[in-house]
Amino acid sequence: MSITSSSPLEVAKAASISSKDLAILPPEARNHALTAIHGALLSAKDTILAANAKDLEAATTAAADGQLSRSILKRLDLGRKGKWKDMLQGILDVRDLDDPEILHHSGRGNSSLLLAAFHLVMFNQTCLRTADP
Repeated sequence: MSITSSSPLEVAKAASISSKDLAILPPEARNHALTAIHGALLSAKDTILAANAKDLEAATTAAADGQLSRSILKRLDLGRKGKWKDMLQGILDVRDLDDPEILHHSGRGNSSLLLAAFHLVMFNQTCLRTADP
């Protein structure tokens, strides 16, 4: 599946499926993936922030019309002071965590931060797709 030729819903579904695969990778492979995600986001910063600015325009209109809460609008702004840097640092922080030893499996994974990072990357890839002419 190509992110550039897929709908946002298709991308989200693929991200959900892929995140489960990513969660069961050996620690070295996960860490490599997180490093690659960090690098890809860093390389595409200008494009992502430009797409985010366009999304914010639409979101601001939606918030003014009462279709979107102001708190969600604020969270969407990747250009807000420190937001981009903190997001990228969060990926590295997750990468640098010790791999948890699972002594008892309760049916819930220990990879929620990793999954969140992966979903964020897929969301940003969707933004890149919509930013292309």
